[in-house]
Amino acid sequence: MYAPGTILLTIAYLTANRSLAFIIAIHILNNVLGFVL
Repeated sequence: MYAPGTILLTIAYLTANRSLAFIIAIHILNNVLGFVL
């Protein structure tokens, strides 16, 4: 259930590791999707 979110989080970290805010946004979005789904 968390696999897609983990992949997105990893990609976000690898592609925008200098943008912590972006990573946090993805993490929050993942949590919201996990809660809804």
